Amino acid sequence: MQGWGLVLMAAFLPWSKAGLGISEGITALGILFQWNSFHKTWVPFFKKSWAFWGLFALYLLGTLASDSMEEGWKQINLKHLIFTFPVYWHLIPLEPSIKKFIKNALLFSTSIWCLLALSSLVLPDRSYPWMQEESGYRGGGNYFLNNEHPFAYTHQQGINAGDSLSFSVQGEGLEFCLDSKSFSHFISFPLPKDTTFSFIFKENTSALWYFKNRDGDAKILPLDCRLNGNSIPFNHEFQHSKIPSPFTRRPIAGLLLASIFLWMMMELFEGKTWLIPTLVGTLSLVTLLFLENRLGLIGAGLGLMWMLFRHRSKRNLLTALAVVAVLLLTTTLWLDAFSRLWNEVNSFNGIDENLVYGSANKRLALWQVYWQVAQEHAVLGTGVGDVLADAQAWLIQHHQPWQWIHWPHNQYLTALVQFGWLGGMVWLFLLGHSFFHQSKKSWWPILLLALISFFTDNTLDTQQGITWSLWMIFLGKKD
Repeated sequence: MQGWGLVLMAAFLPWSKAGLGISEGITALGILFQWNSFHKTWVPFFKKSWAFWGLFALYLLGTLASDSMEEGWKQINLKHLIFTFPVYWHLIPLEPSIKKFIKNALLFSTSIWCLLALSSLVLPDRSYPWMQEESGYRGGGNYFLNNEHPFAYTHQQGINAGDSLSFSVQGEGLEFCLDSKSFSHFISFPLPKDTTFSFIFKENTSALWYFKNRDGDAKILPLDCRLNGNSIPFNHEFQHSKIPSPFTRRPIAGLLLASIFLWMMMELFEGKTWLIPTLVGTLSLVTLLFLENRLGLIGAGLGLMWMLFRHRSKRNLLTALAVVAVLLLTTTLWLDAFSRLWNEVNSFNGIDENLVYGSANKRLALWQVYWQVAQEHAVLGTGVGDVLADAQAWLIQHHQPWQWIHWPHNQYLTALVQFGWLGGMVWLFLLGHSFFHQSKKSWWPILLLALISFFTDNTLDTQQGITWSLWMIFLGKKD
């Protein structure tokens, strides 16, 4: 029963947090039903699992040392899989047939996920119900405008009482939304064609605003937004309308697809089989390119070069050249994604008083702040629950705007802030041991993908991220 729970968990991985929770419960029940049958397996089980449990214990100690216990316990709740997943996987050995079912469930489920994502290229707008609540902002709906000017939004802005926000927009079929954590309900209203409007805020808050289409395609042409007379740039996010699952947001979607692609390339390079790896590998790569996920593309490229170096042959070189051909056919997709990255990094000038950031330069601003926080708490760290509060306190202390601050988007820097330098080294050792000690060397490119993701995201601090990471670790374990 525990094995079939893991099969269900693999099938739900790209889809549903609720499904993962249900399948995890089935797995735990399977362990309990066989509790009397494994009393002699505790010693070898502990040898396999001690690094995971040590990592969980470190987070638990960091929570107990936090001033903000509530936030710390939220993190412990997210990280319970570090403690329980080794139990599900190792305590009762899985039969080879169950492992095969797990693999097939994950590959089949991911393939269906990819087909639904790619179908948005050809289906008319609002014909696919899986996109209706995807954006992550209150209001739901499909935020696709058109190919030239997709979902237009700002990052969260710090607002003071008396601030004036004005808009001048040319377009049609638009709806405007204004949202803030301090609002009980988001503000949303349709706009007439080619209009101007403004707001005055009565209290200090932080807010974001965005335009979306009302029914079908909408047009948004010249757009001018000003806060107290100062221009506020808008971002255009095409991908919010492209992911068919509210569980797997774009960063984790890219990691999932890149890991599946590398897995299939590994099987092709090792000559195990060719049909399923070719079909699933191609599908995952095309979807990854369609999502324009830079992290996934970088990890997939580095992993492919690693595999090609380890498995040098004419056949594998031809396979790699076929991948390059796919990249050449989709040049506009990945070139656009990386040109935006270059422009954002190149335009970074430190913490901006207007708090206007893109994806990359906001990360640079966050890292700048959290590095200073880490320096001030170098010995013992801040504790697991105090990371965000201490960053806000640092900004206030140095007379900087603080409403924009977010988690560091860097797992290594987060651990350094949480545990200090000594605790951070312990964290890194336990993490490395958990990832690589029992893993097949052929699986290392996929594990390195996870470690690369830690540079640009808090992968282990979200349910989807930690679930994906643990699945990649345990799928690559030696038999």
